[in-house]
Amino acid sequence: MIGKNSQPCTLPTGHDDEHRNVFGIRWAARGLSEAARQFLAEQDAADAAWERELEWRQTSQRLDALYDAQTAGDRSAYTQQRIARLEAVQAALCGFPEQLAA
Repeated sequence: MIGKNSQPCTLPTGHDDEHRNVFGIRWAARGLSEAARQFLAEQDAADAAWERELEWRQTSQRLDALYDAQTAGDRSAYTQQRIARLEAVQAALCGFPEQLAA
């Protein structure tokens, strides 16, 4: 908890204005240091990379299951559409976002 009387700020996280609590008490916001900003930027980049990796793994698992279904004899149009959509997602994750528009 931060602020006057150990009450949390009621404003959205990350604002640069003054803080205020539920009692209407206001106090000045202290900005982040340059080292803190850099650390947060590095963490955001690491989180984004991790989320891309997780999405890649999940998409690969789904595609593997659909490929197995095709091998087992599922030739439905729905399965082919799902495969095409997931392959487009993988292409976008590889750096070709225009594939999602197709």
